[in-house]
Amino acid sequence: NTLTAQNLQSIDTGSQVCNLAWSKHTNELVSTHGYSQHQIVVWKYPSMLQLARLTGMNPHRRK
Repeated sequence: NTLTAQNLQSIDTGSQVCNLAWSKHTNELVSTHGYSQHQIVVWKYPSMLQLARLTGMNPHRRK
């Protein structure tokens, strides 16, 4: 809760969280992860069920 600074929910993602974005239309959020996972994950809120995961999103990988 940003008004009270109270933690409403948490989950161990296994890597650092770089960004969070809430859906404007559903109770879902997207997290992006840096070292060591380099992935994008879609979560259902409030259950924090992982709905989708995109892996291999390494911005430093050369073609």
